[in-house]
Amino acid sequence: LYILEWLPVRLLALAFSLVGNFDKGFGALKAEVFESQTSADFLDIVGSQALPASLPEGQLDGEQFVDAATIQLESAQHILSRSLLCWVFFIAIIQLV
Repeated sequence: LYILEWLPVRLLALAFSLVGNFDKGFGALKAEVFESQTSADFLDIVGSQALPASLPEGQLDGEQFVDAATIQLESAQHILSRSLLCWVFFIAIIQLV
């Protein structure tokens, strides 16, 4: 299963880097692309670096954590939507050619 999902996971991580924080996301992609780790771990590393919002360092109380986690979750939903649009656009361009 690892071999079958290796390429699609790397392409999804590339899309995350393109539509998210490119510098951090692409840096993580370059550093981790040939590492032998599970696909979920790879997407977690690259996706968390590509997210524009991240959880702040240090101790947070309950309400602050909920607010920060809500912002990060909305950011993850937006990056997934934008990566889907990126692939739809790519497939449309291929169909035109």
